[in-house]
Amino acid sequence: MKEKPYRIVGSVLQKECVVKVKYNSKYVIVKCKDSMKTLKMIENGLNAFVRGGKNNPAGFHFHLYNYVKDHPGGRFKVEYLLTTDNTYELLKREQEELDKGLGDTNMLNNQTQAYIQPYDPETDSYGWISKNAYLNFNKWLKARKEPKQTVE
Repeated sequence: MKEKPYRIVGSVLQKECVVKVKYNSKYVIVKCKDSMKTLKMIENGLNAFVRGGKNNPAGFHFHLYNYVKDHPGGRFKVEYLLTTDNTYELLKREQEELDKGLGDTNMLNNQTQAYIQPYDPETDSYGWISKNAYLNFNKWLKARKEPKQTVE
């Protein structure tokens, strides 16, 4: 078995949630269908990269992986921001947290908008996000005021 220099331990929650994954003072905001699986995916991707794998510049965790590799020895902490099966509320909270992080040099997210998978006509959904939640979220996005960037 390959060595895993980094472990990301959240909880045993296998639920939909929005989390803040922290490494030292840096963090990423992540929406999860199953927090255990999502955190394990981030952990596996990071460990593969640290062992010499590639880091996709368009990937969600590009900046996090680079930061961890350049600053070894830190510890991960997972903060649960919202746990609900209401995917519309998850999308809103993810967006609100991403908005809060605009201009914050500690936030290492690659994206500035909540991630939604492409539409799948076979399931009439956007990955695990229902069409209704997607439409409501887009309506909410259009109705809100543009966030102001904060600088820390």
